[in-house]
Amino acid sequence: MDKNPRHVPDYIVHNYSGDDHEPPLTADLLESGRKILLGALPSRGWRNISEEFDDSIFRPRADQLEFSLNPPRVPECIAWNAETVPEWGVFGEDTGEVSCTDELEEFYCTDFSDILLRRGTTFCRTGEAKEPSTPPLSDLTPHVGTASQRDRTCEDDGLQVPPTKRRRIDTGSLWKAIPQPHIYTTFGLRLKPVPQAILAPSHGDAHTFRGVKPRAIPPYNEDSMREYLEDPYARCAWIVPLRGILPWPECTSASILPEIQENSDNTGSRIPTLVTEGSSLSMVWTHEAIRLLWKFLIDLRSAGRLGPIGLSFHTAPMMRIGVSTATTVPQNRQSLDLRPTTEQGTNVGTQTAIQPNVHSVDYLKVYHDATQAMQLRRVLDAWSYSYVLGEDNMKKGCKVRMLKGVNLVLVDESSQGILTC
Repeated sequence: MDKNPRHVPDYIVHNYSGDDHEPPLTADLLESGRKILLGALPSRGWRNISEEFDDSIFRPRADQLEFSLNPPRVPECIAWNAETVPEWGVFGEDTGEVSCTDELEEFYCTDFSDILLRRGTTFCRTGEAKEPSTPPLSDLTPHVGTASQRDRTCEDDGLQVPPTKRRRIDTGSLWKAIPQPHIYTTFGLRLKPVPQAILAPSHGDAHTFRGVKPRAIPPYNEDSMREYLEDPYARCAWIVPLRGILPWPECTSASILPEIQENSDNTGSRIPTLVTEGSSLSMVWTHEAIRLLWKFLIDLRSAGRLGPIGLSFHTAPMMRIGVSTATTVPQNRQSLDLRPTTEQGTNVGTQTAIQPNVHSVDYLKVYHDATQAMQLRRVLDAWSYSYVLGEDNMKKGCKVRMLKGVNLVLVDESSQGILTC
């Protein structure tokens, strides 16, 4: 309280309150006004400004909970006892670390005959072997190969000529093989009427290809396949493999040659081919052929003659590519997913247990109406392009039909196989 009471001048207190509130007492209003004036007037004395503090709001209530758990127990670690470690050079028989050399298994080693054969012997085009400096040819093991890979034998020492040189395949990522975008939707396409008189076969069933009915893939049969192809509201897609093996056995496998650098004399990798061995067929693409096919599909989509067509380019991750370990052009379906491991160290693959799947294949996907499936298949079969080699090469402007005679798969909207043809 003030030690020196101050003089409070006359004052008037105004109170503003709503009609719904009960007006305070006059004495309380005057006292409140007086305190305000005392706080505004200067004073040199001490003043007690403490007020009663209600600490009940901080007292614990019955509905309050406390989250408390016992600390986790640390398992007792077995300390390393240094006394159990024998001294260096002390021979211990009960430790189980001593073995006799007679009880050990023999080491497997090679005589390096294949390396010496390749380095010490050269073969000319006629299959005649030249004499090496060391070691003599009679002491070397003949080169191992299949009957289809061997040339005629040498008359000197009865040696077999090693396999003919094959073109190497590209095992890198194909993400930059074609320009982006890699997806073309059917939104905003201007469609034109389909010329049925040109695309439909001149004779036979409209659902046949080259006069042969396509082969249905279970669970589809011939009736359900025909019903799907005649559905005006159904959509499906053709898959064109670029590298790898599709999971459907009758589909044609594919591989791709490495891209040729500028000013390169290697013209062999510029020519795409269809490798045939027995009844199996494999496509060997080039980067140029893939780009031209992609451009052709874009133009076909823009033309709108076959209804709304969508395109997509799918690349397989490097860890899933089935040909990531193959180094030469495959000769059959099984050799696309091979490992180049043999006892002689030759570049011959052995079949792996990995089953092919769509995610391990690089491919193009052409979406379209189900009613236009066979018409589009005929267009893909007729597609061709011309490649031009160097001036010294006799084959100039030769046309290549990469999709002629190959088996492609048609899948439904859930990527389930419908047919192959």
